[in-house]
Amino acid sequence: MCNMKDFEKLASGFSGTLGLYARHLRSGEVLEFNADERFPTASCIKVPILIEVWKQALEGRFLLDDLLELTSANMTTGTGVLLDLTPGLRMSVRDVALLMIVVSDNVATNMLIDLVGLENVNRTLRAMGFVSTQLRGKVDWSVLDQDNYMLGVSTPREMGEIIARLAEERVLTPTACREMMSVLGRQQYTDMIGRHIPYSRYYRQRDMKQEALLASKSGGMPGVRNDIGLVTTDSGAFVFAGMTTDCADLRYGEINEASILVARSARAVYDHFGRLSVGP
Repeated sequence: MCNMKDFEKLASGFSGTLGLYARHLRSGEVLEFNADERFPTASCIKVPILIEVWKQALEGRFLLDDLLELTSANMTTGTGVLLDLTPGLRMSVRDVALLMIVVSDNVATNMLIDLVGLENVNRTLRAMGFVSTQLRGKVDWSVLDQDNYMLGVSTPREMGEIIARLAEERVLTPTACREMMSVLGRQQYTDMIGRHIPYSRYYRQRDMKQEALLASKSGGMPGVRNDIGLVTTDSGAFVFAGMTTDCADLRYGEINEASILVARSARAVYDHFGRLSVGP
């Protein structure tokens, strides 16, 4: 069983602050720890951007097949591949959105913020009832180490419930939700939620049977490691949001202290919900 003391034990000795929120979609059971504290989102804020892209496409402002041009104005460093490609390249809105999520492409993110408008992302979040979640600006790695730089802010509860809205097809249309969840199911950075559960991101390519399926979006910046997503198992699906801040470990990769903590927390939640009886 998981409770507050279990998460306190997991976080004991952690140099920063941990926040967790998980909800089993069938049973409604909630597990939480600092779930309403605000954390920097890092790249997890790209999920609300994705929602706004699909929303405006449904409103007819553009088509997902319309072409966007890669320009030097949106260049930034960090994750992704577009920073290494030549300005002038033209890609569909859909493909740019895929890059934003699947490889967390920062240049693609900036292109989409320009397309849909920062304030429109925040207006949609408020309309959905997510008052603690906010996109604060475009991705700018030149100021990444400054204390006041935040790409976005949110709480574990709101991040988890944003994923739940998509999973339960309560955003826009059911088809749009399924399309966006399919995008999240292709993320390549799965070393947090996906690290200790029986899941491989190569299962589609290798036709592998999975005990668990994962659709997620992670994020990281100095002192911050987050991962939000939907885990689907035989005992049902659950949303998980693990967020950290003020971590003293500034290393990147799987060895980061906060990444390890989020991964262990996700496994604890997986084990807890796995004890539930199988049902619809």
